[in-house]
Amino acid sequence: MAKSEASVDELVGMIERGELRLPEMQRHHVWKKPRVVGLFAKT
Repeated sequence: MAKSEASVDELVGMIERGELRLPEMQRHHVWKKPRVVGLFAKT
């Protein structure tokens, strides 16, 4: 996999469009999609 750079805004857009998916961790608590997006969203 090649290295690439993206801004936080670009990453959030990719997540919203379904182009980028964050893997669920194998643990009891998994964040729901809105919370993951909120982690990267601007305040």
